[in-house]
Amino acid sequence: MPAPNRTPGTRPAGAVARLGTGGRSGSSVGLRMWVRMCCIGGALCTSGEGAAARLSRGRSTPLYALHARCAEPRLPALAGPWAVGCGAEGAVDRALPLAGGQLVPLPVALPQPCLGPGTLWDPSVADGLIRLGAGGATRLASPRRGPQAGPCALDGEATLSQSVGGLELSTLGSGSRTPISAAPVGWEPVGLAANWAAWVERLGGAARLHLRGPRGAAAPFRPPPGARHVISAGGALAWVEPGAVARWRPGEPEPTRWPAKTGFSSGLGFDGLILCWEERGAGDVDIACTDGLRIDGPGHQQAPSRWGPWLLYREGERPTLWSETGGTR
Repeated sequence: MPAPNRTPGTRPAGAVARLGTGGRSGSSVGLRMWVRMCCIGGALCTSGEGAAARLSRGRSTPLYALHARCAEPRLPALAGPWAVGCGAEGAVDRALPLAGGQLVPLPVALPQPCLGPGTLWDPSVADGLIRLGAGGATRLASPRRGPQAGPCALDGEATLSQSVGGLELSTLGSGSRTPISAAPVGWEPVGLAANWAAWVERLGGAARLHLRGPRGAAAPFRPPPGARHVISAGGALAWVEPGAVARWRPGEPEPTRWPAKTGFSSGLGFDGLILCWEERGAGDVDIACTDGLRIDGPGHQQAPSRWGPWLLYREGERPTLWSETGGTR
């Protein structure tokens, strides 16, 4: 594990599909039964679609059922122990249980949802709250918040959304909301952890990460200029900054930082503990994580989304799932 540096500062209802089949209906089959490519340990494996990545450990499996491109570039992604992806229209309309099972169609397609463990919420859609569980996907009542300027964030039942006029704090399923005076950059994500809101604004062309605590409290440190790509999970916040990735849990005096060559081009994978990012070299993009996991090799490995023993990423344009062999969270 890299040493941290502490420094100041629409499918018909009821339809299902088998894992990895791209949507063909069938009986329930476990994930491992549908592996079409598997790289174990550090071995370099190949398939008919080109060379696969080298893995520092674990195994990697292409998820053909999530192959359609999403309109939101941060998707597909993990929602706890589920992988969610899009249909032909580019909106999220399916979920895949990572522990094995059938592809679950969502009761409504969501153009730009924010994700939590087993939860999807899109404030631009009436009743756009979906819970995932053993019984499949359940759509719940949730007020529509109108057009959104950018991605939202979840922290348990608490939400942070980007309305056209600024930011709004609320609770899932509730019509009440608390505005925050801000001018966030709409394409940048926001974060929410333990009632701390995080967002990015631009001042004179430079990105600036803002942190606001309960009752307007200020953070005990100032993020450096250029910090961006904020993400939240598990009661913690993380972001990319010049030369490093950072993780901060409210209550800590300073963030923990790991040196990283991210190139500022993409966001992070984060489960509240482990951070994964795109590592950019000479004409190549690989994935590195704070727990020592590394995925590299021919072509680009991009767009990490992490949850405990799983990492969803893109091998070229193909969604691929890495899993820790025998690993636990």
